[in-house]
Amino acid sequence: MISGNSADDYGGAIHCYASSPTITNCTITNNAAYGGGGGVYCTQESNPTIGNCTITGNTADDGGGVYCRGSSPTITNCTVTGNTATFDGGGIFCWESSPTITNCTICDNVADAGGGACCYDCTLTITNCTIAGNTASKFGGGIFCWESSPTITNCTISGNTAHFDGGGVCCGQGSPTITNCILWGDTPQEIYVISSQPVVSYGDVQGGWEGTGNIDEDPLFVDPDGPDDDPNTWEDNDYHLSPASPCIDAGCNVAVPPDTADLDSDDDTTEQTPLDLDGEGRFFDDPDTPNYGCCGEGVVVDMGAYEYGGTGPQPCPGDLDGDQDVDHSDLGMLLSDWGCDYGDLDCSGHTDQADLGILLAHWGDVCP
Repeated sequence: MISGNSADDYGGAIHCYASSPTITNCTITNNAAYGGGGGVYCTQESNPTIGNCTITGNTADDGGGVYCRGSSPTITNCTVTGNTATFDGGGIFCWESSPTITNCTICDNVADAGGGACCYDCTLTITNCTIAGNTASKFGGGIFCWESSPTITNCTISGNTAHFDGGGVCCGQGSPTITNCILWGDTPQEIYVISSQPVVSYGDVQGGWEGTGNIDEDPLFVDPDGPDDDPNTWEDNDYHLSPASPCIDAGCNVAVPPDTADLDSDDDTTEQTPLDLDGEGRFFDDPDTPNYGCCGEGVVVDMGAYEYGGTGPQPCPGDLDGDQDVDHSDLGMLLSDWGCDYGDLDCSGHTDQADLGILLAHWGDVCP
C-alpha cells in the first residue's frame, strides 16, 4: 500500500519522469498533489504499466487519481475510485498523451470542472471499462474530451452526472469514436457535443443517437441500483446484462481492438481483445438471442463491458453463416446482400467492396 504522501506540485504517491516502471498489485490511497496526479503522475514520454491496482481517495488540482502528460501509460485491470480533482479529471486526467486503459472500473470520482476521466489533445483508448457514478461540476460527468479523438469501445457508461451538460460524455473540438458501448442513466444527457463530430455506432444510447446499429432501449442491467436500491452507491451496482437485454449479440466484431494489454497472457498482442471486464470470453453467441449486430449468423460481440454467457468461440472474420469457417457459402451470402447490411463486416452500415476484401483476406480460415 502506498498511502499518506503529498507533493507540492505533481505526483503525490508516484512520479514517473522519462521512465517506464511497472506498477502492479498496489493500493494507492489517500495521497495528494497540489499540481496534478494525486496518485500517479506520468510525464516526459513515460510509458509506465499500471496493472491490478486500486487507486482511491487521492486528491489533486487535475487528475485526482492519475495524471498523464506527454506520456503513454498502459492501465489494465485497475479500479480508480473515490478520487477528487479541484479542476479536471477526478479519476484520470490526460494531456497530450496516448494512454491505453483496458478492463478498468472508473467510478465515484469527483471533478469540480470536467470528467471522471478527462482528456485534452489526446488519442486515448478505453476498452472494456465501466465508468459509473462520477460527478463533474461543469461538463462530462463520465468522460470529458477536448481537442481529442478518443476511441471508446465496449464500455458501460452509466449513472454519471454533470451540472451543465454531458452526463455520460462531453466532446469538444475532436472526433471521438464510440462503438459497442452502453450509455444509460446519465444526467442530464448521455452525449453532449460542443463543437466536435463523434462517431457513435452499435451502441445503446438513452434518448437515441444517430449512427449505424444504434438503439435506444433499456439495456436491462441485472441490478443497476444494487441490493441497497441506491444507484449512487456504485460498489454494489450490477451492470451485467440480463438474459432479455437488447444489447446481447448487438455489437460489431471488427471494432474490438487488438489485445495490446495481453489480457489472456498468451503473448499475442495482435489478436482482438479476447476477454471482457470479468475476464470471460469477449465473444459469445447466445443461441436464444437473434444477432442484431453486424456480421450475419456468426459469433457477434455484445454491447457494454460484459459479455453475456461467458466463454465462447472466437469469431471468424468473414464467417456469415456461423459455421466457424470462411468459404463459398459465406461469399454467396455476402454477394446476395450487396448494398444492404447483413454482410456488413466493417460496421459501415452496408455491404460493399471493403467487406468483400475482409472475407477474401480470411478465405479458408477455421476458427475454434
